[in-house]
Amino acid sequence: MHVNPGPPPRREGMSAAAIVALVVGGVGCVALVLVAIGGAILLPVFSQAREKARTSKCQSNLKQLSLGVRLYVQDYDGRLPPAKTWASDLGDTVNISFLLTCPASDRNPAMPGSDYAFNSRLGGLRMQTDLADPAAAPLLFDSDAKQASAAGSASPSGGGRIPPEANISDPLTSFIARHNGDAGGNVLFADGHVKLLSVAPEADAGLSASARRQNELDLQQVPPPGRFPRFPPEVTPKPPAPTE
Repeated sequence: MHVNPGPPPRREGMSAAAIVALVVGGVGCVALVLVAIGGAILLPVFSQAREKARTSKCQSNLKQLSLGVRLYVQDYDGRLPPAKTWASDLGDTVNISFLLTCPASDRNPAMPGSDYAFNSRLGGLRMQTDLADPAAAPLLFDSDAKQASAAGSASPSGGGRIPPEANISDPLTSFIARHNGDAGGNVLFADGHVKLLSVAPEADAGLSASARRQNELDLQQVPPPGRFPRFPPEVTPKPPAPTE
């Protein structure tokens, strides 16, 4: 006698919803992996772009400070500002307070001071006669000094809008390479161009032979108070008249 076994037993399987969940989950995992890989690739690119922007902003600051120096030179018989009071003296001519902060510096902008220093070998020199090659003479540069020392930092004009702590000057001994992963520092030259350098240029570069000799004499003896700047009495900057 033939017995009909009936339909085969129904196998239990995954529902459509479970399959969809697995597919979505797999796609999500792949997407996360791709995002992580893309982030690892793009992060250095974004970092380099940010550092390039900081370097460009720093160079812009120095170029604008160069314009202030040129205005000062025009007003003071072709002479550069005194190294010991350069920032305060420029601040009496134009507003430079927003130009003294390098975006790559770790200095607190609220702290009085400057991220740039003046080449002390150029203080008070005449642009036309004392600088044989202005394009080779370093004028301002990235500095890690942050604040000027108390000695010699006071401005004869009272400082104007710029605190005396900003009057940092030295023969490029405080030069710092803080851009492009500490690969270079910006230097403004006396002709107005800015260059990113890995090492500080010679402080006396671009000077005439007579200016170099004068610097050598200055280094051989301790200059009396007021020796720098090298202003003759007739062209010494005078304090501005008090305003009513």
